[in-house]
Amino acid sequence: MGKNNAEMRNKFNSIKENNKGPLAYQKWTTEDEAALEGLKNKEILLADTALGRLKETRKREFNAAFDAMTPRDQEVYLENYKHINYGSIDHFVVIRDLVMV
Repeated sequence: MGKNNAEMRNKFNSIKENNKGPLAYQKWTTEDEAALEGLKNKEILLADTALGRLKETRKREFNAAFDAMTPRDQEVYLENYKHINYGSIDHFVVIRDLVMV
């Protein structure tokens, strides 16, 4: 949660009144710069992101739910899914309902 201006101003005035110096920090080194450049040039894959990990988690959850269905329920699901236009609002609703289970 961010601080509002009044809180920040009070904190600054407290530091100023108590004659506290700036916080200690480590100097930026050439190793830090090299690490930063390495990260800048690194290819970021969807699997490396929170969204990618969530997507994989949802796939595993869906597979577990599908495997737990009776053969008849699996058949009904697959039959209903055949009629859905990928990318349509209907597709979104089906996916949303699967994830919310």
